[in-house]
Amino acid sequence: MTAGTIPHKMAHALMPAYFPQCHIVTYLASILPGLCDALAARDTSSSSNGKALSMVESVTNSIINCGEDESDDDNANATESPMLLSSWASQVAMEAGIPSMASLAFGTPDLNALVGSLDSYETLVASLNGGGLKSGSGARGRDDHWIMEDVLQRSLNR
Repeated sequence: MTAGTIPHKMAHALMPAYFPQCHIVTYLASILPGLCDALAARDTSSSSNGKALSMVESVTNSIINCGEDESDDDNANATESPMLLSSWASQVAMEAGIPSMASLAFGTPDLNALVGSLDSYETLVASLNGGGLKSGSGARGRDDHWIMEDVLQRSLNR
C-alpha cells in the first residue's frame, strides 16, 4: 500500500462506502481504542536486555507520561504499558462521548465486507502506482494489512 499511517489508509478505504456521513476526526477517534488495543497486543519490539523502550512503551510515555526514567533497570512500566495505553484510549473515548465504529457505519457491514474494501483499496493504489497487484506491499504491507484487520475487529467489538 502507499506510504501513510494505518488509520489514514483505513479512512481512505472505508469511509466512502461505509461511513459516508462521518467526519474524518470522528472516524479516527472511533478507531483509537481498537488501534491502541491492536498496538498493545502486537508489541514485540522490546529488546531482550530491557534497556530499550518498546513501541507501546514509547507511545504510552509520549501520551500519558508514564515511566519518566527510560533507563530504569527493573523496567516496571514494560508490563503495564500495553494495559495503560488501552485503558487510556478507552477512557478518553468514553469521557469524550466518541461513538463506537459500529454505530457510525452506514448499514451493518460485517468484518469480511470491510476487509474486502481494504483489499480493493490496496489493489487500486497498487495499480495507480504502476505496479501489479499489491505492488510494494512486501513484509511491511502484509503486516499493515493484518494490523488493519485487527484494528477493525477490535473497533467493531468495542
